[in-house]
Amino acid sequence: MPMPGKVNQTSARFLISAIAEGDDQRRINLAFDVFIKARSYSILNKICFNIAMLGGLLLIAWPVVVLTDIWASEIFRSPLLQTSLTAFTGLAVFIYTHYKRKKMLAENLLRTIAFSDMPIGELSELVIQEMAKIDLGLPLGEKFSPKQD
Repeated sequence: MPMPGKVNQTSARFLISAIAEGDDQRRINLAFDVFIKARSYSILNKICFNIAMLGGLLLIAWPVVVLTDIWASEIFRSPLLQTSLTAFTGLAVFIYTHYKRKKMLAENLLRTIAFSDMPIGELSELVIQEMAKIDLGLPLGEKFSPKQD
């Protein structure tokens, strides 16, 4: 049995190619709108993941850098530099996980568009509501505000 798509592609790209084979132009347009978001989140994910991995590797290698005379400069021995690198790496991990979640939500929305038998009117309303939730941005207020009971 032939595979329906390429193995090395995101779920969003696979789903949009499957949806694009259909004949419901409004469903295709709706799916492409969600796909644009999923693709943007995928790009941001890749950038932040690579920054986080590089920062993590630098943090692991930091004791070797400090203990060798190759990097004898005082700037490399500075706790301020190590703390800044740790904070920057932590920020990259936070942004990566945030946009990874957003990408997953957009892909799930594409799955709903692809496999649902909902009429296009109801589907459009659902997509608009879900996209409004997805587009809220970074949840910094939720993370740092005091909880009220």
